[in-house]
Amino acid sequence: MQIKRRKNEGSFTDRLFSRNSQVLIACGLALIFLLVISFNYYDDLIDTADEKSSMLRAGAGEIDESITIAGIDEITTAAAGDDKVENRPPKDDANGGSGQRVAMENEPVLAPEPDPVDIPADSLLHDQNAIINDLPSCGAMRHTLPVDTFDETKPAIFEGWRPPATSNWGDRDSFVKMFGDYQQYLKGRVVQPYMDSNGNQCTVSTRALLSTMKSFRENIQQNDDRDILFFTNNVENKPFLEAIFEDVDPPAAISSLDVFAKGFQVFSSMERGSSHPFHFHDAAWLGQLSGSRLWYFLPPGTRKETVGAKGNGCDYLLGRTLLPEGTTSCIQKAGEVVYFPSKWLHATCALEPFSVGVGGQGGSPSVYNQNFDSISNEQKTTETIDEQKKIAECLGDTAPSSSENDANPAAAEKEDENEKDWTWYDGNLNEYYNKLEKDEHAKRNPNKITSYAVHRWMGPDRSTLIHYKLVRAAIYELIFGVVKSSNDQATNRKLRVFDAGCGLGAGLMWMEQNEPQFELVGHTISEEQHKWIVEDLPKHSFEARLLSYDDPLQGDKNAPLFDAVYSIEAAVHSPDLKNSLKAWSDSLNPGGVIIVIDDFLSVGVPRDDPD
Repeated sequence: MQIKRRKNEGSFTDRLFSRNSQVLIACGLALIFLLVISFNYYDDLIDTADEKSSMLRAGAGEIDESITIAGIDEITTAAAGDDKVENRPPKDDANGGSGQRVAMENEPVLAPEPDPVDIPADSLLHDQNAIINDLPSCGAMRHTLPVDTFDETKPAIFEGWRPPATSNWGDRDSFVKMFGDYQQYLKGRVVQPYMDSNGNQCTVSTRALLSTMKSFRENIQQNDDRDILFFTNNVENKPFLEAIFEDVDPPAAISSLDVFAKGFQVFSSMERGSSHPFHFHDAAWLGQLSGSRLWYFLPPGTRKETVGAKGNGCDYLLGRTLLPEGTTSCIQKAGEVVYFPSKWLHATCALEPFSVGVGGQGGSPSVYNQNFDSISNEQKTTETIDEQKKIAECLGDTAPSSSENDANPAAAEKEDENEKDWTWYDGNLNEYYNKLEKDEHAKRNPNKITSYAVHRWMGPDRSTLIHYKLVRAAIYELIFGVVKSSNDQATNRKLRVFDAGCGLGAGLMWMEQNEPQFELVGHTISEEQHKWIVEDLPKHSFEARLLSYDDPLQGDKNAPLFDAVYSIEAAVHSPDLKNSLKAWSDSLNPGGVIIVIDDFLSVGVPRDDPD
């Protein structure tokens, strides 16, 4: 596990919090999530963080970089000893030569500045905020179809793709006329369906979906981070994709690859300004049938702290967000096919209205949380006023006037029966944990930490103690600047460490046994948990308090500060995580860290994500 050393700077925390502290949040379940907190990343951490490893640098200032320009057309470079000539019309050479361009098969081509004459009038590149001069260059190899082979290990662009779909339904009206009645999932920016008030996944007709997408993007406010994406595949919507691919001829050099033989087909339609945030998966290809899209690429192995928070890829173009270091960008026009290998991180931005592409992807949709129920499309529907109301409800724009249960007493009765199997605590965590401890108390062995280290197991050994090892390793690397091995001896340096949500005290006990020089304090709001620590655990030096973890200093501003705060599967209970994080930060000495291991929701992340 690679962790970056935290610099002892105060500028970020001077801005953010009242105390000159530095903050790290490490979040994880399948693996640890290590995050050095930036205030701008809080919302993304709370809403879309994951049980996997990620770290965001705190206080990252703006970076002034001089970068080359991405282009629509690209210049290939010549290399001595290579006689491969691209099959494309010659251009006049400035020196009077033929202008015929020679390219090495595996050498990246360079990209010039986009020619304003070639940019459609409705392109996002014409936006007054677009900073096309600061876009990085495109490192993808460019080929002219047909080709027999190409370098499959790097992104590539293929020109000259003209399937029947381009003329049959390459414009919005023709597309709606042909496919408007097919049902589709109404999906958001992380490619998950919106839900209605009854918890059902929202489906609408293609006609209504396209109309809503167009209206939504035309009227969206800058601070609205929602999006509507039309992205589907032949597993969840087989009839629709079968109809689409009747007019699509995949490039043979790409579609014949083994990875696609075992994969699935995809369809993507976006409106100007829509985006797919940075993510990665198996190898994929996408042919552009209408409009243009801007691609961003990062090589495999790029760490999540480099990528940063998930956001709209168009924000990079519009100067709202800094591009991750090492990004390349390519503009794909209609009639071009983009290919990229497995695990290349990529994000897209639709540059024009009705930006449509079709393609293929390796693997299975289920691996990427795209395993929704199949849409049969046996009963096609036309757009109605009721359908528009349904869309508004799914997007949260208007609340439905009544629920289905109001008009369906039988459904309401069934729901009531299901709820009888549950005990509700109405947010009273103290009551919940008191009840849980009373029920499980007899199973605990105070002399065996694993019996009361009640965490989700992690790792191949299904350990519930690995959480403490990860916390200690983070402290060593981020405070001491060394990589801690499990076999290393304990440090002789004294640190003051706070356990935010200490539960039954397993973390405190483990830390005390393995790091006896640490001064340990923990807070729990459960009387039964506190009673177990005080009355049942063996003699110990750590202090456990019956207090909220939002009050690490017990309200005493003169109390000694902590060097580290860790919270394991407890931050999720905070009624206001921003407030909790600030309270923890305010309790830290300069250079202190916050480490969080908890459950976080992630979508569209492959299970073999190395982080």
